[in-house]
Amino acid sequence: MRYLGLVLDRKWNFEEHFRQLAPRVVGAAAALGRLLPNVGGPGAPCRRLFAGVVRSMAMYGATICFDALRAPTRALLRRPQRVVANRICRAYTTVAFAAACVLAGTPPWELEAEVLAETHRVRIERQARGERLALEEVGWVQRVATRRMRDRWQGHGCFGHYLHRVARREPTPSCHECGAADGTAQHTLEECRRWDPQRHTLVAEIGGNLSLSSVVFAMLSSERSWEAVVDFCEEVISQKEAAER
Repeated sequence: MRYLGLVLDRKWNFEEHFRQLAPRVVGAAAALGRLLPNVGGPGAPCRRLFAGVVRSMAMYGATICFDALRAPTRALLRRPQRVVANRICRAYTTVAFAAACVLAGTPPWELEAEVLAETHRVRIERQARGERLALEEVGWVQRVATRRMRDRWQGHGCFGHYLHRVARREPTPSCHECGAADGTAQHTLEECRRWDPQRHTLVAEIGGNLSLSSVVFAMLSSERSWEAVVDFCEEVISQKEAAER
């Protein structure tokens, strides 16, 4: 049965809801794509605004449906998000989902649904105790949930930070190579002494600013810069994966 825009089923897993929702979201994403050509067309702020329309369709009911977002339903959401992300960053359709989301600055929608669900959960718990969640507290809950979401989104792989805080496979988040307190992906890129030779080659090509925004800008500026970043990542990650195995 349909109730307030949600399709309810007897198993309460919302699979039918997502099966019916996906074609509408894909259709909206395709229509959006015709308004946002890769060459020319609106700038980035307008593209993000239009993309928000499609996102709002996909996120409707997320506070209730979040627990049902398993592999099949996540795949249904990722198809339209890939279309939208490609249009934001003006990428080819062959660009991978994860790469398009990073370049567009749009976390996977299933992770954004988790932020909405967490905020809703806290509000409901307060209401059950007869309390009212102040606007400032809502903002704080959202910021904390967003921070956790971004920790899950970025730096997946053989990094101490991820293996400890997300995968729960290591006792501490320290860097495997240099022993730094927090072995994040950004630490590996900017600071870890183990990768100084590879970093020297990278900096010679793209410059010394290795913040995420600067690296992405450099990658999109020239093919040589793109290849320099790819070479750094492939060499470092292959060695880290071999060490982990």
